Amino acid sequence: MVLVLVVALPTLIGAFTPVTRLTAAVVVTAVVAVTITYLYFVAPTITIAEEAITVDNPWRTHVIPWGALIDVNTRFHLTMVTAQGSVHALAAPSPGGFSAMRAKPDQDARTGRVQRQGAGAVRPGDLPNQSSGQLAAVVRGHWQDRVEAGDLDTNEVATTSPRVANLVVTIGGLVLVAVLWLLA
Repeated sequence: MVLVLVVALPTLIGAFTPVTRLTAAVVVTAVVAVTITYLYFVAPTITIAEEAITVDNPWRTHVIPWGALIDVNTRFHLTMVTAQGSVHALAAPSPGGFSAMRAKPDQDARTGRVQRQGAGAVRPGDLPNQSSGQLAAVVRGHWQDRVEAGDLDTNEVATTSPRVANLVVTIGGLVLVAVLWLLA
């Protein structure tokens, strides 16, 4: 997001000095780039409630009842696996290679309810100092508690619905940019 702002702000300023026939196209392109970046990198959320997990990704909302959950994975993102498919939570990406290399062995040893890799090491996405690891531990812990209590309805189904406002802003913005550049 910061990188996009670093490029977009000088572009906006430069577009108005001097004002030309390209000014509108440049300004709208910068604003649409910042908006889409915000929708993709900042706006995604995960809500963990007693009845379900709600994953708000940029263009879709997924509601996953606890009984529909089959597995929790942290390979690339926090991913909830259901019978309907996998739901990748963009709000909780796994760390990059640099963070994984800096992980301390004591973090591996004290991390509970995690997925282990082939050699028994904790997967980087499961480290407790990472958002994906923290959320995965909460989801796995609550899910295990519900399984042990025997109060899961395994007939529950995960649902997906489009985030219409975000889709309209994204598609409309891209169409507007294309039209402005064609007319410029």
